[in-house]
Amino acid sequence: MKTFSEIDPLTIQQNSYVVSSLVDNRTSTITYFLLIIEDFALIAVCDWFTDGETGESEWLTYQLEMPKSGISWIVNTLENKFFKLSHEGGLPADVRHYEEVVDGEKLGISRAMNLGSGDNREGGYNFITMSRSDPGERMGKEMSFTDSFLFEHGFFDLLKNTAEKIQKGEL
Repeated sequence: MKTFSEIDPLTIQQNSYVVSSLVDNRTSTITYFLLIIEDFALIAVCDWFTDGETGESEWLTYQLEMPKSGISWIVNTLENKFFKLSHEGGLPADVRHYEEVVDGEKLGISRAMNLGSGDNREGGYNFITMSRSDPGERMGKEMSFTDSFLFEHGFFDLLKNTAEKIQKGEL
């Protein structure tokens, strides 16, 4: 399985593999990037974090790697499994997750509750790359997205547009 170095938050905006980016709708210091590298896709997040107690700042980064076709799989799974009723082909009412092997890697999506912080909690989704884990961990890597970020702020549209370009062979 191909591995990737962690993205560099200082040079990511000049990286030729970046196909799109979006600033978080709740915190302007957080930016999400979508990269296509050969047959793989990375969803990366960079956060310029300042510690409230010490005042010290640092970059925090995290990324999910998956086959490039995983972007289309995420879009299709949300639209056809989570957004549809069970009699329309969607998940049964009591099921909150879905997993599938995509180009040899196990991917998953689960419904999440209480994402966010303080009084700004809301539902959303966890995207999981179960075939890839953080060093020293046994579980897959996971990234969470609130409903408002996905559907009101445009991250789902960004994924959908990228999936269309992948399917057309443009990426």
